[in-house]
Amino acid sequence: MTQRAQTKDQRFLLALYERAIQAGDVTTSFSRFEIGESIGLQKKAISTISRDLLQCNFLKKDGPDNVYLTKHGEQLVLNILESQ
Repeated sequence: MTQRAQTKDQRFLLALYERAIQAGDVTTSFSRFEIGESIGLQKKAISTISRDLLQCNFLKKDGPDNVYLTKHGEQLVLNILESQ
């Protein structure tokens, strides 16, 4: 799924969505660093991307490093997947 995304932000959201679906719940939280590293991002880029996605209400924090998709984030992922 993640190779369909155009931007690093989209790749991050799709990787998080894919992992959450595998876990059985789209709102399951994961380490933002594990997600980012799984798509080849460096820690600084992961921090920047996750901060931006949090500010746009696509992600919510769950502890210091864990994040999960909001309904807004899930809808964006579904729109990305439909447009591919």
